[in-house]
Amino acid sequence: MRAAGTASTAIGTCTTKIACHDTAWVSNPPATAVVGSVFAVTDTVVNQGPVVAGGSTTRYYLSLDTAKNAGDVLLTGTRGVPSLNGGTSSTGTVNVVIPAGTASGTYFLLACADEFAAVTEANETNNCVASTTPVTVN
Repeated sequence: MRAAGTASTAIGTCTTKIACHDTAWVSNPPATAVVGSVFAVTDTVVNQGPVVAGGSTTRYYLSLDTAKNAGDVLLTGTRGVPSLNGGTSSTGTVNVVIPAGTASGTYFLLACADEFAAVTEANETNNCVASTTPVTVN
């Protein structure tokens, strides 16, 4: 069970013989932040597949909704995820920075696993997960 103030999402079961490298969970951002501020993000990446998934990189975004799209703001800060055996996970914490030029508004935090497509997966569309609460950027 996750602690209060955390986000999670259900991820599909993989039945193929390749890796399924999915972001399963991301912490919620602070309630408010300013451009240039730093905050910690914790996320969990899971290999739902039956085979080893090679190492990858998780990146973080601010999004006006809970889905990744071209208008999202890439945050400074990444997390290297090690190779994962089938059915295992990696949890880590990184500091991210809200970049200059980010418009004021209310955003969800996205954590997106395997951002550089280093892992061949059964489903490449389920690598991002959104926080359950937003951050207001001023």
